Amino acid sequence: MSKGEEYRHSTRIIRTSLIIGNGILCLLGALVIALGIYLITEKIHFMPYVYGTQLMAASCYLIISAGCVLFLISFIGCFGSINDNRRILLIYSIILSLVFVLGMLGSVLAIVYWAWVMDMVRYYMTESILSTYGYQMEDPWNNLVTRSWDEVQEKYGCCAVRDQGWSLYRQSFWYKDLPGMEGVDKPFVPPSCCKRGSNGGYVNKEMCQYNVDGPPGFTGAPPPGITLAPPNDALFYKGCFTAGKEVFRSITAYLIVIGFIMALLVVVGIVFSLHLYGEF
Repeated sequence: MSKGEEYRHSTRIIRTSLIIGNGILCLLGALVIALGIYLITEKIHFMPYVYGTQLMAASCYLIISAGCVLFLISFIGCFGSINDNRRILLIYSIILSLVFVLGMLGSVLAIVYWAWVMDMVRYYMTESILSTYGYQMEDPWNNLVTRSWDEVQEKYGCCAVRDQGWSLYRQSFWYKDLPGMEGVDKPFVPPSCCKRGSNGGYVNKEMCQYNVDGPPGFTGAPPPGITLAPPNDALFYKGCFTAGKEVFRSITAYLIVIGFIMALLVVVGIVFSLHLYGEF
């Protein structure tokens, strides 16, 4: 085989590899779009009203956008490779380069502003319980926020903001507006903070809401010589801030996997497409 034939053979291999790679990108794009839609409809549709940020929703929309970009890029790459079109291959290389740069920039910004965003989320959640939850329920916004809090607490098995942070509810307008005497016949937490059994009923709703000898009614250190009250097995101990971070980490895991695959295919695509661009 002459050098010219070897070169043409290697070019055919690169073209075929680029087509196959773009086929994988196309399938990956469709899968990513489906994943993003699932996360939005099943996981986080109510979360912005509790966490005060569109961060989780934005992450899901980012996943869908990434899927659309993957689909578009794969179509352009396949078209340019099959038709030996230098202009299309150049556009393909430029788009891949932009995607790579934007991906790196987004990663850096996420790292830099992560702590600030988390502080803002924690602050909003606290203020939401204190001034909005269960208060003036005739107000559509308050009603929506309250229902969202209840859904988050029941769905993710959490209560209030911080871990073991039930006392926050006693500082809220919701608690102050409840009929009865504080610490006597007012529930310390709403029913959505209470665990349910396999049959869907509450494990022990009264113990969950009215326990004064332990959580959520008494959370301080016991007096000298007094044994600490046993845990309240009918009550959620995890805070919803912690639960939200766990959900966001699961979404981030998808983003990391997608980003790694995209980065790998982008680099390979840039190299192969520029090689073919120089050949045609």
